[in-house]
Amino acid sequence: SAEGTLDLGLGAGKLSYELNGLPLAWFNPNFPAALNAQITDGRLQVTGEISLADYAPATIGMDGAINGFAGKITDAEEALTSWETVRWEKLRIDMDKHQVELAKLSIDNYSGRIHIREDGSINAQNIWQQEVGEQAQVVKDDLSEGEPWSVAVPLIGITDSQIDFMDESLPIHFRTVIGDINGDIKDISSAEGASTKVDIKGSVDGYAPVTLAGTAQPLRSPPAIDLELKFAGVDMSLLSPYSGTYAGYAIERGVLNLDLKYAMEDNRLKGNNKILIDQMKLGEQVKS
Repeated sequence: SAEGTLDLGLGAGKLSYELNGLPLAWFNPNFPAALNAQITDGRLQVTGEISLADYAPATIGMDGAINGFAGKITDAEEALTSWETVRWEKLRIDMDKHQVELAKLSIDNYSGRIHIREDGSINAQNIWQQEVGEQAQVVKDDLSEGEPWSVAVPLIGITDSQIDFMDESLPIHFRTVIGDINGDIKDISSAEGASTKVDIKGSVDGYAPVTLAGTAQPLRSPPAIDLELKFAGVDMSLLSPYSGTYAGYAIERGVLNLDLKYAMEDNRLKGNNKILIDQMKLGEQVKS
């Protein structure tokens, strides 16, 4: 539904609108031919208002959500990515001032898959069948006209999410899930000196805690990060596919703790890795 006022002579007006339950799979025929992926499920709902000047959008306000989304690589059986709900609150776009503000983005029950194939390629690499650099440059040029765009997203909340990792390039396939992912990403902004705060927690296969914390400046040019990734109490027997491939033995037991600190400033990467292996015992020999 849409209602409001419109001056047909000047093309000025203000409309409020509402859309519920639009199936996103309807848009598959409109995607570029180079895209080797498709939406298999998902419904869009939005409410908001729009002001017009000379029949063109001047300001856009929107609250909305995409529910039950799933997308996969063409001919693949499993979804590449899916989520229960992605909801945005108080999205405001000013086309004249080039401002984008979003009060909150909530991501609930997200599931992503990073799968390394037998040939060493990663599943996400297969999404684009050919380079689309020229089309991307046209869009970039259109967006860059006029004043630079400013962006502000005070809060991104993540709940009950997971990443499924699988490596099929090894003689013995490796697979693990980093699940129970919950946390916040705060204060994403293009303002000079703005710093984004990251605080995310999860677990490996439901028992070994994982934390990602620190700061970042993703919209700065060049971007900067100062993040710490910790894994605590990972069962090393899970890593037998790697030890069998590169060391010739499975791992019978052992506990692994990782403390990885990485910072990037002015395109210079600085890393500090602490690795603690406790009570490790090699197991049977593996032909490799």
